[in-house]
Amino acid sequence: MSSALAEQEQSLTKLKLAAIRYAVDEGSAVDELLVQLTQNLKAIGVRVCGAIQHNQNDGDRRCDGMELEDPATGRRVLICESVPTARADCRIDESALAEAIAWADVGLRGGADLLIVNKFGKREASGRGFTPIIGHAIELGVPVLVGVGDRNADAWNFVAEGRFVVLRPSHDIVTDWCLGNFALQTK
Repeated sequence: MSSALAEQEQSLTKLKLAAIRYAVDEGSAVDELLVQLTQNLKAIGVRVCGAIQHNQNDGDRRCDGMELEDPATGRRVLICESVPTARADCRIDESALAEAIAWADVGLRGGADLLIVNKFGKREASGRGFTPIIGHAIELGVPVLVGVGDRNADAWNFVAEGRFVVLRPSHDIVTDWCLGNFALQTK
């Protein structure tokens, strides 16, 4: 590996904010990637907080089966309200989302090594949702990994002010970024 490439890789790892960019049809795969990643990181002692999503409907992202899990405790909350309409839109249960955000905050304040946020969505794009927790983690120097779909990429770029690394939704790439940041924290 050339020294220029090695320096570039090292500088990307030092960026403590990463976005897993994905297309609309890759959302469920990114959810699964984050669940597996979290399990693997916790198994080696990385203290993970935030929110990972479990889809209870054969991997599709239909609203009636979406749960957020607090990686620090394993607690889960169903985040969508039942909406008896023909529309395919989801209606997020605001109190359930607030509960998941509170769990992430407790985990972050408890000394987490990594904050994972499964999705930078409409609420985050408007400065709500997990956005304040992401900002707090950055202030604390805790690495942050966020799933960012194409639909909200422009808002993410604005909120993150270009100070992030983009990761493909690949288990190896995302794991390497996380482990690189964990290694820097433990030095």
